[in-house]
Amino acid sequence: MLFADINLLDENLAYHEHCWVGIEDGAIGYLDAKAPDAQAAAQFGESYDGRGKLLVAGLYNAHAHAPMTLLRGYAESLPLQTWLNDRVFPFEALITDDDAYWATQLACAEMARYGVVGFSDMYYQSEKRIQAVIENGMKMNLCHGLIAFEEMPYKDHPIAAINESLYSGFHNSAQERIKVDYNIHAEYTSNAQVVGGVVQAAKEKGAIIHLHASETRSEHEECKQRRGGLTPIQYFDSLGVFENPTLAAQCVWVEDADIDILRDRGVFVACNP
Repeated sequence: MLFADINLLDENLAYHEHCWVGIEDGAIGYLDAKAPDAQAAAQFGESYDGRGKLLVAGLYNAHAHAPMTLLRGYAESLPLQTWLNDRVFPFEALITDDDAYWATQLACAEMARYGVVGFSDMYYQSEKRIQAVIENGMKMNLCHGLIAFEEMPYKDHPIAAINESLYSGFHNSAQERIKVDYNIHAEYTSNAQVVGGVVQAAKEKGAIIHLHASETRSEHEECKQRRGGLTPIQYFDSLGVFENPTLAAQCVWVEDADIDILRDRGVFVACNP
């Protein structure tokens, strides 16, 4: 594709008018304020008339549950635990692999429409999500959801085999468009023994850990009651989670001390107010 006579917002957010940008094999092969000659232009194939348009870098959705497009409007305006336990978890138990595939395709179409080219996704039916993204050409950091209420060694939990299969089979696949992360759903849906195992397994792989933390005030305060005064962020820090690269989603009710930890550990926060 050759974007012809288009305005450009570059990686430094500097604005440039009347640019020609040629894309070949998924990479920028030409960038100039004048058009390439006819022979060079031909190698980029189709030409796009960019007059009056703006070309910007793709956007990234830092925290998603793509197949939940199926639940849109199904359980609105409820407290988190009621929403999860009474509505969402029973619905999710009925989602098939085929459902997840088409729901992911829908989510990707909606994201792409508004310039989102990649996303970090936490859910189930992982191979079907991967299939959808490979087919539609987007990029995805994927993790398979971990719910672990019972104390057990990580190696004995089903998630251990799933993570190993996904990482060995799909990490950096599809021209490195697919990245496999590790997951801890949340403090209130996991236990310290399994979390410790996830931390070690992710460290061995050099993998990112994707988790939820401090989404609601009640979640935040109930964690402090359960964990001897530790907030979700302090609890995860005490287990060494943040020794791995970590994406912490929500983080709406964090405290000043939590913010210090997130900063000092270099945690990426996808804040969802």
